[in-house]
Parts: sequence; C-alpha cells; structure tokens
Amino acid sequence: MDSGHCLDVVVGRPSSPRQLPEGPCLLVEAKPFDRETWLGHADAQMHPWPLSFEHCVLTGVDGQSVTWNEFSDQRFDGPLPLSEFISMYPNLRLIGAHNMSGISLASILNQNAGLLHSGSTFRLTLRQGDPCQTLCGVGQWLDRCSRVSLRGSCFGVQFRLRAEQQLKAACFRQSEDDPAVWFPEVKMISAKRWSRLWDGLKSLFDVDAYRLIRPHLSEYSESELLQHWLAEPDLPGLREAVRLLAVREPRCIDEMSDQETSIEYLLSIFPFDYYRSCRPDLASFTDRELLNHFWNLGRTEGSDLSESAVRAATLQKAEIELQLARGRIEQLEQLLASTLSQLDSLHQLVDDVSTSCGLDD
Repeated sequence: MDSGHCLDVVVGRPSSPRQLPEGPCLLVEAKPFDRETWLGHADAQMHPWPLSFEHCVLTGVDGQSVTWNEFSDQRFDGPLPLSEFISMYPNLRLIGAHNMSGISLASILNQNAGLLHSGSTFRLTLRQGDPCQTLCGVGQWLDRCSRVSLRGSCFGVQFRLRAEQQLKAACFRQSEDDPAVWFPEVKMISAKRWSRLWDGLKSLFDVDAYRLIRPHLSEYSESELLQHWLAEPDLPGLREAVRLLAVREPRCIDEMSDQETSIEYLLSIFPFDYYRSCRPDLASFTDRELLNHFWNLGRTEGSDLSESAVRAATLQKAEIELQLARGRIEQLEQLLASTLSQLDSLHQLVDDVSTSCGLDD
C-alpha cells in the first residue's frame, strides 16, 4: 500500500468483489443493488477489508440533473446514449432512462473519517458515469489523490480524451506500463519558494526544546537540528516527548528569545502604552521587560489587560483628549476675537488721527 494511502474510491461496481483493490474501499454505485448476492457467501475471503457504499450519480456540482441510461449490459450504464455504442456493440439494447440528481465526489470525501488526517491520500478508480464530471467534482481533493484509473467500458472515445486532458491539466502523467492509470507529477519547488518554506519551518521549530530532548545533538546548528527533526521517523514519540518536557520543565518567559514565535506574537499584541499608564513606576522599562514583568508579577497583582479594560481606557483617553482639544479651540477663538477687537480699535485710532491732522491743516 502507498505511503499515506488509506482509501480506494471505486466508482462503478465490478462484477466481483475480487476485482476491488486491496485495503479499505468506498464503492460508489449509481443504482442500489443486492449487496448480499454480489458479495456472495465468501465475503470475508473475497474482500476482508472494510467496505462502504454510496448510491448516487457523481457530477461536477451538487444537485446537477443527469439522464441515466440503463442498458442490457450494465457496464455501459451511464449518461451516454445508445448511439455512442451501437456501431461497436450492435446487440446492445437500451432498457430504460431515469432523471437523477447528482452529487460531487468532494461532498462524499468531506464526510469520510478515514481522510481526516492531513497526510492521508486516496486512489480513484472510474468505471462508471461521466469521468469528466466526476473529476470536476473532486475539487481540491485531487491534490490528495495518488492515482487515477480510467477503467470504464462506457466512457467512449470522447469522454476518455476529455478526461485525459483534465488529468494532464491537473499535472497528472500517464503510466508507461498501463495507459489507463495516471499518477500526479512530482512538483518542483523553486529556490525562492523553498527559502520561504524553510523560514516558516524555522519559525515553528522550538530549537531549545529539541536540544533538551536530544542532548547528544548539542553541537548542532539550528539548521542542522531542523533537518534532524524533519528526518525524525518517530513523530508521535517526539510529540509525546515535547509534551512531557513542557509539563516537567516549563520554561520561564525570561528564558525565551525574541525570535521565538510565541514571543513575537505576544510582542505584537501586548498593550504596552496602557500597561505603562497603569504602572508609572515601570516607565523606564523596555517593551520586552514590560512583557516579562506582567507575566511574572503583573498577572497576580491585579493588573487588568483584558480587551474590555484596554478599550475602556482608550475611549476614556480619547474623550479626555477631545475635551482638551475643545478647550484649546475655545481659547483660540477667544484670542482671535480679542485680536480682531484690538485691530478694530487700532483702525479707529488711525482714522481719528488722520481726521485730526486734516482739521489742523
């Protein structure tokens, strides 16, 4: 079984359970059928793995209407009319046609508990229906698909060519051994993109904790430790070791560097100005010293840094500043009125002097 593979999705019932892939399977069939007859009396020997069923027609979007044709040979059942097959299969007969409401494969996969883990993958085998519509309905789940097999006899040349074009556009390649099988291409990562991914990994990686868990790697650089961590085969055991370390030897905030993700986040959201206003005795402290002080002492001294408290203080400060601004504006208006009055008096004095000089002449 492929690494990370946990489910085979088979669209269209094969003639026997023996033809199902090994491992857990989800069988999607358009019409209900007699399961007991199909499975036979040797169910456990024919397919001993978990097997679940969905009875529906797969379409590109939920609720899409489909005309489902049933033929004398059920391998050809699907949306294609008899005219698509009659030239090659002259004995084929149309038995009936039904209007059905379809559902996308993504909607089905979203409800599958086996695919909840982010590293899980599935394989898709198409034996029935419109493969193009089915692939459209996979959506983002196609990124988790490790293999697509086009096995349907009812696809016809046009359906198959269109499905192959869809797979090529989704970066799948055709198998050299089996032209019906398609695998996802290995996607190359550019140097710039890899650099960003590497920086992101380093920001999440707790170097100090890893050194404590792996003391024999004390001489390793940060990048060497990160590479060793990525190659760690026992990730569940490593997570448990980190958990026990946090319980047994919790680190003080003073021991954590500014570059650690948790400290960077706290520094970005901590209300430093408000805390300084509450504790004027700490006015000379740096931002990091204030953060350390609150964590070590302020929390137990009654300092309230809740969102509501900070918001109320901010609104109160804004109101005070507004009142001060209004008072200052009133002072300026009074000063302006006084200045204008003095200018009027000066103009009047000038006029009086000019008149007096004219009379003297």
